[in-house]
Amino acid sequence: KAGTKPTPVALVNARSDFAQTKPDLAVAYAIDADETSAWAVDPEVGRSHVAAFDLEKPVTHEGGVRLTVTLEFMNNRRHAIGRPRVSVADAPGLAVEPVTATHDPIDAHRERRRRASDLLARPADEWTAAEQQELAELHRIFDPDAERLDIDVRRIESEKPRPDLLRVLVASENVSHIPHHADGRGYPHFYPETHFLRRGDVNQKEGVAKAGYLQVLTRPAEGLDPWWQSPPKGATRSHRRAALARWITDVEQGGGSLAARVIVNRLWQHHFGEGLVATPSDFGKQGDPPSHPELLDYLAGELIRSGWRLKPIHRLIVTSATYRQTSNVDAVKAGLDPANRLLWRYNRRRLDGEAIRDSLLTLAGVLDPQLGGRAGRDETSPRRSLYLERKRSKLPLFLRTFDAPDYVSGLAKRSTTTTAPQVLAIMNGPSARSWAERFAQRMIDEADQVPHLPPPRGEPAARADTKEAAVLRAAYATALGRSPTSTELHDAMLFFQTQHAAYAAAGNGNPAVAATADVCQVLLGLNETLHIE
Repeated sequence: KAGTKPTPVALVNARSDFAQTKPDLAVAYAIDADETSAWAVDPEVGRSHVAAFDLEKPVTHEGGVRLTVTLEFMNNRRHAIGRPRVSVADAPGLAVEPVTATHDPIDAHRERRRRASDLLARPADEWTAAEQQELAELHRIFDPDAERLDIDVRRIESEKPRPDLLRVLVASENVSHIPHHADGRGYPHFYPETHFLRRGDVNQKEGVAKAGYLQVLTRPAEGLDPWWQSPPKGATRSHRRAALARWITDVEQGGGSLAARVIVNRLWQHHFGEGLVATPSDFGKQGDPPSHPELLDYLAGELIRSGWRLKPIHRLIVTSATYRQTSNVDAVKAGLDPANRLLWRYNRRRLDGEAIRDSLLTLAGVLDPQLGGRAGRDETSPRRSLYLERKRSKLPLFLRTFDAPDYVSGLAKRSTTTTAPQVLAIMNGPSARSWAERFAQRMIDEADQVPHLPPPRGEPAARADTKEAAVLRAAYATALGRSPTSTELHDAMLFFQTQHAAYAAAGNGNPAVAATADVCQVLLGLNETLHIE
């Protein structure tokens, strides 16, 4: 009856004409209580098979009975029944016999050809979706190339994507332990107590070392620990690190005030080359005093008020009038403060190695801005330098040349050197040459899209009458953020013409691109490209 809730009926006495034996996947597993078991017919996949089941109880009704058969493929959704056919009988216990062909294969082949001819005789726009699918199936039957391609498609579809999984060590609460080399050497996963050890020997314990905090930065009442919270029931870690984190960020009673000053000083050092405290890892009496103590306190307060978020502090610094100053030197001010500790101008400084590489990739038009994901294998990768693979025994050569750290020990402040390998890396390095060639091709393709920018203040603007001059002007504007002066453009054109003639004489197939790449490579190595002014 319509609207009546269906009543499930149990099936019993399962039997089939064939079942897989290795492993045992008999038809009885199709109706048992285990959702992971099932009936299978390997290796006779593709042939017709039959299975029969009896109803546990007879199903009768005066008005008739409607049976709904639902098939659920819980074990393997890719191994479903191809063309199921369901029949119902009124007598239980019917015997099951193998299915035999009841038609002539030759007649069936002729019938398929006739059906294909009938469909092709009609205009294609009159085919229904079902007829299009049917014609595609017929085409695969009669076309051996289509059958071969179809086999490849089925093979590819049957292969599950296998992501490149990386196993990493995670230290977190209630995470399954990953075995590592320290197991079995006296390093338990949960430390109920830490002891003083005589000469570092774990077998010579001399008392319990209780967790504590730096007294010079702590102001709680005696015996009070406001940062400790008892671990929840079932915890597998001591939660001492969580207590330490609360103490570090506690502005009132813990080390939060100092932590905030240290952080904003590092941010200031990142943007100006030197922090308000010139010794970023030493805020004590042996370190340098802050050049602007009130500014340091203000920035630390802003960091705390913004919820310890770093981006607002970055924005505050780079939008300040101090950061937006020029690097021009004033003789009077230089006489009063030659080291520029009072920041009366911007300190001209070279970019970090990572920023240099990313800048050159950007000029070449190949920088990959993707966030996260797999690391780049080496310096030829288009990925940002932040995502280059770091291996202690094989560090990226280009970054090491420009004073990148070794990633082995902590470094409070990078050194900035000027060495011959840095020049050679730009002049002769294969990576720099490939970036210059891509930069040149990009300028040739996009020269008319680069806006006209003014030359340096007080310098006459250069004219770009020819296409080659327009390309060089665009390269200057893209690399340096300004147009070339008349002298610069004259020298660049002379260099271009000399290189063009040399490449043409040597039989180069495209001397214009090669000569433009030479000029672009010069631009990539200019101090104006590699420095912040």
